[in-house]
Amino acid sequence: MKKLLGGLGAGLLVALAIRLLWERRSGITRDLRDKRRNEPLPDAEQIAEEMRDTFVPDKINTGQPSAELLDLNSCSAQELLSLGEMDSTWATRIVESRPYRNKMDLLSRMIIPADLFAVISERVMVAKPDEQVKIA
Repeated sequence: MKKLLGGLGAGLLVALAIRLLWERRSGITRDLRDKRRNEPLPDAEQIAEEMRDTFVPDKINTGQPSAELLDLNSCSAQELLSLGEMDSTWATRIVESRPYRNKMDLLSRMIIPADLFAVISERVMVAKPDEQVKIA
């Protein structure tokens, strides 16, 4: 194992040395340093103003679950179907495979496909399960 890591480290050093030589010969490094020196530093007030525009107070996590999120450990199949993109097969599988530790369990335990998870992941949550989670 040590020989393998030593070989990888040596190969990495050689590749880094070759890259540095190529940059020096082509003048890339010098050009980048010169450009950085000539750029003005951003104004702190301007940065603060930009950050103020992007801050959304509604999205602060207060620890309380949002009313519009469905809890995967307690919702019914009908409530899952109300998400719109789900059919009864996937809703039934979600209900039968309870409890969940987190919403990523839907993917890690292969309950639903990744494309469906991408659609519903922002509209579901997982509260603490009442019973121990089954791990395969």
